[in-house]
Amino acid sequence: MTEGNAPLFATARTGCTSASEPLPGPTGQDKHKKEKTMSTKQNKAAARRIYDECFSKGNLAAIDELFDPGYIDHSPTIPNQPQGAVGFRQVVTTFRHTFPDLHFTVEDVVAEGDEVVARFNATGTDTGGFMGMPATGRGGSPVAGIDVLRFANGKVAERWGVVDFLSLMQQLGLVPAPGQ
Repeated sequence: MTEGNAPLFATARTGCTSASEPLPGPTGQDKHKKEKTMSTKQNKAAARRIYDECFSKGNLAAIDELFDPGYIDHSPTIPNQPQGAVGFRQVVTTFRHTFPDLHFTVEDVVAEGDEVVARFNATGTDTGGFMGMPATGRGGSPVAGIDVLRFANGKVAERWGVVDFLSLMQQLGLVPAPGQ
């Protein structure tokens, strides 16, 4: 590699430039940044669709559009949850059965590269029985959660998540609140 073709990082590392070295311009770097920004925006929009269309509206067809068939859930939500889009479908079906009025509100979405972090609150009334327990008819207070979603080829490939299940169990009367 000749000095005139030195990569930009080598120039930045040494702090030297030569008259023959091309300077970065709007055609190269800006175009790349724009493509990355568009991809990040698309991933954020897809993340919002998961909570709005899949959970809040029960649109199971959207799962095939949003999830890679080989999707890996590193934080399974329900017992014996299979991996893949079929596993996520089972999660949505289980929660929609338990909480038919389930509604998710996305509070924040932050993205960088191929990862999206979504902070949400979910509300619903237990009329179907939660995790094998009898229906309580209780609920309504928001239950908080955070998901980290990794996208590949425009679809969710991996998820790491935390949901405040203790708060949910207390709301449903399945676990006593502190001091009770």
